Amino acid sequence: MKKVLPAIAIVILTVCNANAQFLNIIRTGGNHSVNDSTIVVNGKTSVELTSTTFDVINTGMSVLNVKCKRYDTVVVPGTSNYLCWGLCFGPSPSVVWTAPSTQGINAGDTNKTFTADYNDSGKAGIELIRYIYYDASNPADSAWVQVKFNVINDAGIAPVAANSMSFSAPYPNPAASFTNFNYHVGALSHLTIYNSIGQEVKSMILNSSANKFSLNVSGMPSGIYICQLTADGTQPLYQKLVVAH
Repeated sequence: MKKVLPAIAIVILTVCNANAQFLNIIRTGGNHSVNDSTIVVNGKTSVELTSTTFDVINTGMSVLNVKCKRYDTVVVPGTSNYLCWGLCFGPSPSVVWTAPSTQGINAGDTNKTFTADYNDSGKAGIELIRYIYYDASNPADSAWVQVKFNVINDAGIAPVAANSMSFSAPYPNPAASFTNFNYHVGALSHLTIYNSIGQEVKSMILNSSANKFSLNVSGMPSGIYICQLTADGTQPLYQKLVVAH
């Protein structure tokens, strides 16, 4: 037994390291993590370009080659967005787009090259854009931040759709076989599940006459997932789900 225990400990340590999260996002000039959260950035139509910056920290013990992926969650028609990750890139029509450059971040170092730019083209409204950073050799090591660009016109008014939805945190969470959500929607809605690097895993329609949904996660790999509830005329709602088999 004494010989087996060290081997088990090594396996557990290896698994933990493989799934560890070594990327930490902070707002430039800040001192606390904004991992897996939404940041509001206000702008005005009189100044078409609204920008924000984030610093990405490698908290691990070795170099990470980090990719950056942009996911357009809610888009105001006629607008465009850009990002810099080492190099600066123009707008892309794709809803999900990955910057072609990889940034090497040494252990304990901070990358300060990221900038998110939103060109509202004179249109007031709310645009939600998620930025996902992940280790190119281990995509499970990832972190994301979502930016809510809130652009108002010169009169101080932004058209915001009423949000009549509600969306509970999943339970149980972590989940091994099934997890449940309580929800309320005024119309047919969509529940979409994304993995930690923004890839769609599941998508289903939820009936407005029901208020509970049970999700089978037995076929989903262990990891962190983002659950998005959407319906026409409303802003999406999000919950975080951990699958652990």
